[in-house]
Amino acid sequence: MRPHAGLRQSYARILAATYFAQTIELSTEPDANLESLHGLLRLALDWLEEKEPHRKLVERFERAVLQHLGADDPRRSARSLLDDLSHRRPKSHAALLKLLQ
Repeated sequence: MRPHAGLRQSYARILAATYFAQTIELSTEPDANLESLHGLLRLALDWLEEKEPHRKLVERFERAVLQHLGADDPRRSARSLLDDLSHRRPKSHAALLKLLQ
């Protein structure tokens, strides 16, 4: 298990990591197989350990979650599809987008 010490270099990195984990948690069933999403989260955390987050990263992560869940529809925004799946947004969403402006 890696500690991902690089995440602690900025609040934006911590907030993005939190948002990514919350997105997966809110978008999946309690007893779902999360192996592929775990890999996706691990890739995102590795990326954040080295670089600052940006809006495009958030959008790509949301779209990748939908693709792993088989719920992607390119005609709609990833965020609106995730809203349909979970019926609420992670608490960290608004703060992250505000910080990334």
